[in-house]
Amino acid sequence: MKHSSKRILKCIFILFAAVLFCVLSFAGFVFFHVSELKKAEPLQISYEQVERALDIFYKEHKFNAEFPPLNSIENLLPVQKPPSAAQAESVNLELPQIDAEAYILIHAKTGTILAEHNAEKQIPPASLTKLVTIYTMLQNPEFQNLKKRVSPPKEAWAVFLPRGAAWMGLGENQTLTVEELIRGMTVCSGNDAALAAAILTEGSLKKFTLKMNEAVKKMGLKSTCFEDSSGLSEKNQTTAKDFALFSLHYLKRYPENLKKFHSLNEISYPQKHNILIKKNSSGLKQFQITKPATNTLLKKLEGCDGLKTGFIYESGFNISLTAQKNGERFIAVILGGHWKNLKEGISIREQNSIKLMNFAFDNFASFDIKEYNKIEKTVKVLGSNLNAKNSAIIPVPANLDFSQDYLTVFKNDERHIERVINLPETIKAPISAGRQIGSMEYRIKDSGLILKTIPLLCPIDIKDGSSFRKFIDGFFR
Repeated sequence: MKHSSKRILKCIFILFAAVLFCVLSFAGFVFFHVSELKKAEPLQISYEQVERALDIFYKEHKFNAEFPPLNSIENLLPVQKPPSAAQAESVNLELPQIDAEAYILIHAKTGTILAEHNAEKQIPPASLTKLVTIYTMLQNPEFQNLKKRVSPPKEAWAVFLPRGAAWMGLGENQTLTVEELIRGMTVCSGNDAALAAAILTEGSLKKFTLKMNEAVKKMGLKSTCFEDSSGLSEKNQTTAKDFALFSLHYLKRYPENLKKFHSLNEISYPQKHNILIKKNSSGLKQFQITKPATNTLLKKLEGCDGLKTGFIYESGFNISLTAQKNGERFIAVILGGHWKNLKEGISIREQNSIKLMNFAFDNFASFDIKEYNKIEKTVKVLGSNLNAKNSAIIPVPANLDFSQDYLTVFKNDERHIERVINLPETIKAPISAGRQIGSMEYRIKDSGLILKTIPLLCPIDIKDGSSFRKFIDGFFR
């Protein structure tokens, strides 16, 4: 009996010891596993994986990363009034009075709208159309060689233009380069050059305008359409907001065009090398004519280096204007400038443009956030099939604005900017690439104003782990 009792006690002791050993072993395993999770190194993510995650996110949000939209900011006033009256006078809070049907002012680095009025009202763009003509022609591989020589088609000779229409001077027995043809459109607003560009590029004006409309639709311009390549037709339609976005994408794609074409003060045509024979079929000599730029702001506004003016009776005086000073570039589009006569219309257009640009340069600046956009914070992934040592990820910043690298703020507000990263310490598998797991915000301190929100994404597909893995990951604290 005693031996039996001893044997039972011994068995109980052995069982208890075994259970204790198992419990301690399991606790040790869990402690080791949790320790591995806590010090987990982030997974190495390839460039291709990042691009895939971004592509998934952008498709879900119907965001065209190639042609992003304009951006709006909440911080349209300085954080606080400057401490002294002298400093207060240096901050111009009053929007300029613009004598036109519609206008918009944007920052070229960020696509941020700084001021606008009737910006979505449809108005014929007039010769601003020629910017879209240039863009469409340069999209054709055959015309990307600016030294390519072409002969103006007969339909585009200057003598066949409507009376009073601006012309470059294209005519019989001529040859010129694509570069010269573009100058004819940008400097003196030659309607003959615009028609020649259309026919040479696509074979007919109708086919070319189809390409123009395809191009602006791809950019997300919803209220813009074209009937011709010159802008003479009142059936061409755009809005200040649409055309500012187009101008922004045009400069982003062809920044060199400002120096090559849009900042030139005059054009002389035809030159000796443009004339194939000394006389045309009528026996008349072709004389070289020097014409000044239609953009009179090139000589009247500091930093102005483009883009294009326009006028037809149905729209009034239009301009898509850009200027740069101290590293800051702005774009203004003014449509339907008021006028009683041509001289007054040009003068009002100049005054409107100068007012908007001075407002921009006096009040706004860009703030470089490239370095701040680097994410170092990791997120632990629980319940996954990943090795515990690598169960961490660094999220990928996405972008739903024109620029991820800059903010537009009121001058002197830079010192009030703070970055806040909103990320959980852990996330649970399964989770797919491109899913938003947090955000990074740029704020104005103590104001509640958010200048920019950048989504933070999971960079890869992470699969579900086993039930046991989910159980032990549950001990992570």
